[in-house]
Amino acid sequence: MSFGAIAEDYDRLRPGPPEEAVDWLLPEHCQLAVDLAAGTGLLTRMLARKIGRVLRDGGRFGIIWAGRDPEVDWVREAGRQVMAATARPDDKGQADDEGAPRTRRREVRLPDPGPYGNVGTASFRFTRAMTISDLVDMLATYSGVITANPQDRAAGLAGARAMLEKRFPGAATIDVPMRAWCWRADRANRAPSAEVAQPGPDRGPGRAR
Repeated sequence: MSFGAIAEDYDRLRPGPPEEAVDWLLPEHCQLAVDLAAGTGLLTRMLARKIGRVLRDGGRFGIIWAGRDPEVDWVREAGRQVMAATARPDDKGQADDEGAPRTRRREVRLPDPGPYGNVGTASFRFTRAMTISDLVDMLATYSGVITANPQDRAAGLAGARAMLEKRFPGAATIDVPMRAWCWRADRANRAPSAEVAQPGPDRGPGRAR
């Protein structure tokens, strides 16, 4: 329920994926796509067998994460400013380059054996023009920041704002480097089901129609 308080900012500020990432995810001539909106991905790990059950043969299971590009130094530093102030004691020193706990790295664990093949990954860089205030507000939409105590949250966001204002003095907007990370796999064809032989009215037992 922590996201309820910032739902509008989340919808307004979090980046959607670029068009080329969506094109890469979808099969050619796709006519039906279902968005499961898996969020943290914890549910996806449980659904991955179930998704294979309902996908048509040759259907595609695709996952996409979109967010700040952690390979850009100042983007990484903004996240670290917030994380340093808001991380719980057992999380300190255990964050990735975006300021998220290491246990939430982007990965897909398929069931083994599973019904998927043709697994592929790709990433796509893009930018969003944002004011410094909007970028700081976006940093406030991550769960670790939302659930931190108010003093730590305010200190972390103030540190990020100060760093950004020093790097981009007087800027009306800045181009924020973003990246979409994509994963996809295709549903393998099911084995043909054997037809059950039944005797006809004028055939002997055990003789197929």
